[in-house]
Amino acid sequence: QLHKMDGLWIQLKTYADVKGRVTAVFRDGNVEVLLGGGVDTVIVPSECVKTDDTESSLALAAMYLEEGFSAAAMIFIVRLLAEHAFDVVAMLKIADFLINLNELQEAEKVLRAALRLDPSVASENHLKALCSLAEVKRRLESYDEAICLCEKVLQHEFGPEYSSSATALMCLCKVYHSLGE
Repeated sequence: QLHKMDGLWIQLKTYADVKGRVTAVFRDGNVEVLLGGGVDTVIVPSECVKTDDTESSLALAAMYLEEGFSAAAMIFIVRLLAEHAFDVVAMLKIADFLINLNELQEAEKVLRAALRLDPSVASENHLKALCSLAEVKRRLESYDEAICLCEKVLQHEFGPEYSSSATALMCLCKVYHSLGE
């Protein structure tokens, strides 16, 4: 049985249930949890920490990164991807996280998987994935691909009220600036 506190679910491998919040992360993948009473802490493997949403999971991965433990953060991201392999919205959030880490090849894989899961070219998630993929391609200096992806977005959605078209236009501006045009 799991207990919830502050958005985190925690269960020890010894089957003793503990509720609390993560206060520190360690290079070996363990985490320190401040117990519900607010006095004692326990160190548990990160596999014991269960979050109830993608944002909380990404916040935990960000804690690893802030401490300089990028390898541990990537292990956590891989686990998060496995847990959300068929959730396009979660995959888009994970891809954005990877883009911010400059893990562009990994972000591209996640975005291509999201596009396969949501192939409808007019859906909001598909358009967001195309915009993110265009940004990845721009950063990888694959400018022609970035332009094509942005144009796909603009073919299906255009106007100031659409966030994807605004994102695509910004990406196009960055591409043309990089090309000196």
